Amino acid sequence: MRPEYFDGVKFYSTNDLSFGGNLDLAISKLKELDLDKKFDDINEIIELYNIQLVLRFLNDEYKEKIQFYIKEKKIKTIIGKFFNKICDDNFFIVEKQVSNMYYDDFWILFCKYKIYKKISNEVFYVFLCDENTILSYIIKHKEIVQYYDDIMGKILRVSEQTTPILARKFLEKNKENYYLPKSLEKEEYETIFQRYIDSDNANINILQLIFQAQSSKECPISDKLKLRAQKVYNDFWKMNTGVSLEQAVEIYFKDQEKIKDVKREGMKFKISYDKKWLEENLDYATILNNFTYLFEMFDANGRSTLVSIKSQISALERAFSIKGRKFYETGVAFQTSEMLSLAQMSMYYDFLKSKNIFLEDIFKWFFESYIKDEFGVKDFLFNLSSKDSTYVEKCRNLASEMEGILKQFRMYVKDKYIDRDLYEMSSEHMIISDIPSLIKNKYGYAKNKEVENMMYLLFSDQSGLGYTEKTKSKYKTLVQLLIHENMSIEDFNECHKGEIEWLEKNKCVLIENDSIIKLYQPKVYLLKQLYDKEALCLQYLEDLKEDIATMVKLNQLVVYDSLFCKPEIKYMNYVLNKSEYSNGLDLRNKYMHSTYSRDEDVQRQDYMKLLIVMLIVINKINEEFCILDSKIDK
Repeated sequence: MRPEYFDGVKFYSTNDLSFGGNLDLAISKLKELDLDKKFDDINEIIELYNIQLVLRFLNDEYKEKIQFYIKEKKIKTIIGKFFNKICDDNFFIVEKQVSNMYYDDFWILFCKYKIYKKISNEVFYVFLCDENTILSYIIKHKEIVQYYDDIMGKILRVSEQTTPILARKFLEKNKENYYLPKSLEKEEYETIFQRYIDSDNANINILQLIFQAQSSKECPISDKLKLRAQKVYNDFWKMNTGVSLEQAVEIYFKDQEKIKDVKREGMKFKISYDKKWLEENLDYATILNNFTYLFEMFDANGRSTLVSIKSQISALERAFSIKGRKFYETGVAFQTSEMLSLAQMSMYYDFLKSKNIFLEDIFKWFFESYIKDEFGVKDFLFNLSSKDSTYVEKCRNLASEMEGILKQFRMYVKDKYIDRDLYEMSSEHMIISDIPSLIKNKYGYAKNKEVENMMYLLFSDQSGLGYTEKTKSKYKTLVQLLIHENMSIEDFNECHKGEIEWLEKNKCVLIENDSIIKLYQPKVYLLKQLYDKEALCLQYLEDLKEDIATMVKLNQLVVYDSLFCKPEIKYMNYVLNKSEYSNGLDLRNKYMHSTYSRDEDVQRQDYMKLLIVMLIVINKINEEFCILDSKIDK
């Protein structure tokens, strides 16, 4: 156990909530500090270093008052003298006396004063071999790793800490800036990973990082290693099913008064649909509309509701969830949506099949009959899977036809017709983000961190602006507070007044003559759409075009034209391939290259997922022609 050092000054950053308190404490301690006394406690020495760091953010006039410049010179001398006395004879004693609070600072000063040149390889090797030594503190420092290259490599080859270090450096999204010795070859990582996977102490989060990672030149990971990690990961959850959150979705088709009835019990959803209504509405157009109005897979602006949105992932989920370097980030909301949509599709697919109706027949009708009759768009072709084909064959065909439809649409946008001969000659690779739109100025996105900060302050329950002494914890966010209460800027804590004034400057709120704060409704509405959906559908926001134009002019909003909005593009890349996300389902490539699961239940689920993605394609193409048609009519 390391000793505690109570009430010590500690500098983290000026943005850290503790900075104000540490600043006051540093001033108080420096005023009373006797720099002529003998300093023999390493923690007192490191506190002096932190006092220096904190007080550097004072203005020069105040520094003069507390004689900071005079005392700083003495402080530097005291710190230097103490650290320069560290050597082989006392290194272990000094290191063990460092408190947890100052342990990172100890290694910073260890490097600053080049103490590593005074500690022999033999002594440092014994230190590294100690099971209580935390290697991650040490390998943050390039000088130490380079100086002890050989022994650092020797330790990392056998230490249980090495795999978590490699994972944080190469595999996690928010990677650590670790330095590895040159003597440790990257070809050795495979053996290190393998030993960790087979150990009794393997962490399931790191196992997930390994099997969902993409191999790279800097950190090669073989498919064999990934498979082993996945098996150990799956075996863990089979033996520990009680650890996970209990989520379930139950779908019923039954006779009832309401067309749709939803009940929620904890994490369980029970949703029932009127079977009689479904039986009476079996025309193809209504069936397609049901995915929007009944199953709610699309919102009022035509955006898919199945995508993962950052604002739907709670702070707690972010803190404890695994974040791979190229992971599609999800939370409980997305996982629930996934279960619900798959259950809805599976039930409806079987229901329609019992009526001798197949969804792929409806897809063919949409492309070859509906858009031709409704919009005069000819020559789209969609080839059906045979009714008695296996799920493997259905998945392979649907993935291929989906790509074909998108290529046909891309050609139509460019040329306003489909040249079958040219289409059949084309072998150009299809990139989902490159599929263009028939509609100009279709989507708007937040352009910079400034806009993200506006949304954070207005809508996040982590900003702290929802709490005031007047209302306590009644409201979670600033928007909720201002909607329900008459608040003046004086009602807010001193530390939040600057943020309210910044929001006023950016025309998110208005401070009226009586000092009452009001929301500027048009801009707040647009920001809420961006916060909740990450994309504005500009064709549905004609009434706010002046506010949109202002945001574009101020570089707060950027406008793009594409068939899919960015969250949909990310979702489709997650489902269909691994071009963007290493944890993607990769359904297109699995069935194109015959690397799919041999489990028929998994194959059926994959087919349901591909049907859902095909519905997104149909919904977006239909929206394009509808919007274009409405503009022509005007």
